[in-house]
Amino acid sequence: MIRLTFLLTARLYWWFGDHAPSNRLIRRVRTQPRLMWTPISLAVAVGYLAAVIGVSAAIDHGAPRWLYAAVLMAAWSGLKIGWLVPASLVWAARVRWSRRAMTARTAPILSGSGARL
Repeated sequence: MIRLTFLLTARLYWWFGDHAPSNRLIRRVRTQPRLMWTPISLAVAVGYLAAVIGVSAAIDHGAPRWLYAAVLMAAWSGLKIGWLVPASLVWAARVRWSRRAMTARTAPILSGSGARL
């Protein structure tokens, strides 16, 4: 029984990591750190947090209480992607600085103005 639980948990973890929209966006931002992903991430985070407010207001006005699970999932995704916005700015800046440093190091070699052996 414990092995079955472990295997089911591993499969669900893989499936959600592969198919959940927030995890796909996070994977895309981490593999391609460009500034174009920052406003997209911000819009998605604001959308998730707006869904939290809307669904919790619906629950207060008589919607079923089981919708709190959706509120919890949307809040978690919104916060997860919300933290991704400043992180993506830092990652994009690091990539830009490293490219600039690499260009500065290789420019004298490519232009032929370096020392000759």
